[in-house]
Amino acid sequence: MKKFLILIFVFYKSLLGGSCYIPCNAYASQKSTEKQQDINQAYNTLDDKLENVEDKYKEYLKSLEKQNELLEKITKVRKLNSLKMKEINFILSKIIEDKSIKIDVETSKALKIFLDNNLKNIKEIK
Repeated sequence: MKKFLILIFVFYKSLLGGSCYIPCNAYASQKSTEKQQDINQAYNTLDDKLENVEDKYKEYLKSLEKQNELLEKITKVRKLNSLKMKEINFILSKIIEDKSIKIDVETSKALKIFLDNNLKNIKEIK
């Protein structure tokens, strides 16, 4: 008899497909819907955050481009400044050379006059 009851029980279970076919299906369906909603909510949150990151990245790129433009301008100004300083140094060195030549010419003229006068005096004394 026990074997018969076990056989009927097993047969009954196989016909229903499980011990809690109807209640488990509803429960699983409810949980599946809840999980799907959780996943959708998490996805929407992630999507919003990704958009925020993308916006911040675009802002960063714009500021980086602006900084690069400013850096290029600074580089150009420094090159121009360096070139102008070289020109100024060259002009100043030429002016100094000209002045020193004039000074040397004036000094040599004064020395010549002095020597000429001294030579006249020496000749007069003799």
